[in-house]
Amino acid sequence: MIDNGRRTQHNSHTSMSETIFTVGIDFVAAVAASIARRVGSDQAACGAEIPWLRLRIGTDDLPDAYRGLPVLPEHQRFSVVAIFVPNTGWRFTLLWGLAFGLESAVVAFNRFPQLGIAISRRCTLALTAAYFDDELAVEALADADVSQAGLRLTFKLMGAPPQPEKGFVPAANRHYLGTSLHTGDFMSLGFVRVQPKHSTLAKVDAKLESILTEGILNRDDAGKLRGDINWLFTMCMGHLGKIAGPALTHHQHNDVTSLTPVERLQLQALHVAVRDFRPRDIPVLQDSEPLIRIYSDASFESDVLRLGWVIFPSHGRPLGGTTVVPHSVIQTWQQRQQQIYPGETLAAVIVPILEAASLLSKSVIWFIDNEAAAAALIRASTSEPDVLTLVQQAHLQFSRLQTRIWFEWIDTESNPADGLSRDGTNDEWTLSQHWLI
Repeated sequence: MIDNGRRTQHNSHTSMSETIFTVGIDFVAAVAASIARRVGSDQAACGAEIPWLRLRIGTDDLPDAYRGLPVLPEHQRFSVVAIFVPNTGWRFTLLWGLAFGLESAVVAFNRFPQLGIAISRRCTLALTAAYFDDELAVEALADADVSQAGLRLTFKLMGAPPQPEKGFVPAANRHYLGTSLHTGDFMSLGFVRVQPKHSTLAKVDAKLESILTEGILNRDDAGKLRGDINWLFTMCMGHLGKIAGPALTHHQHNDVTSLTPVERLQLQALHVAVRDFRPRDIPVLQDSEPLIRIYSDASFESDVLRLGWVIFPSHGRPLGGTTVVPHSVIQTWQQRQQQIYPGETLAAVIVPILEAASLLSKSVIWFIDNEAAAAALIRASTSEPDVLTLVQQAHLQFSRLQTRIWFEWIDTESNPADGLSRDGTNDEWTLSQHWLI
């Protein structure tokens, strides 16, 4: 039984004082990192001297989902189902349990698994989490499934034992939330691997191919595709799944079906990302390679747009660079009084191209002194179409290089790339630093 809460305006008239709280697949990596800190970060010692430590994942599914939770007694009179029976007429019955499609049902249901997880953690010392009715148990002991046992016991005592046919015993390779998790190399190689299921990749690839061929994206397809992309990339590759967010959101919430040229570019970028996807390896050991720091800046003076950047590697001398953006490129952008905003964003496209070897499979913190550019790269989205294209290209390159990126804003006076963006290789302060330029 599915109720269209949007059409009946139930959802638009719903007022809630709380929101949902769930976890993602990063919970597994967080647990792995916590265990690594406790037992020590030396890979050889952890792999050879702790034979009892084997990180594994078990999953369970609660029964009945929304139907398993009662309607608030004073609201029960509104929970009525109307059924038309041929040759008989309309018949009515009370709907016992929460209805799918109601916005309030999501929040109401989520309280139950979260309570169960809180009890299992505190009373059975289980490493557990939940995404609505999808329950997760992380095991650290090689020969005992204590977390899953604690989770199942807790929900059994709460009156909702997990469904046996949908439960999977802990193993080093498991599917959770449409994602494939691998923990077998947890201590030997120091990472947890995450990747989407092959079936999910194939489904999204085929859907995007169809949409781009026909040039049509209806509301239902936009909503379904947005949900699939959330699992496919947001869980596996950070913000990469957001690069077509404006197009999908616009078509999901409006009756427009035809693709604009800008929306087509967004979906084409997403299609490239789907076909070029690579597994995400999350480092969990303390002795992971130190962060690489990058500072970038842009200046727009006398109608000249110049970029500057400095890369501080974990070892060796800093590397600086500068370039002037050709007018032919600037003319393809929207008309503005000054082009600092797209220029600052463009640096995130150029640096990975020129210094790909320095960023390959590295963890990077990138400082930008333009708030708009920093926000666009953080969100992987912006309302400016020309800047959005640059953001898309930047995140596609980060994905291909498997660069783990974190953007931060920095004030101009503290940005060491400021001189390179103004005077290029003639900047006196930059020359005094003895960087590689």
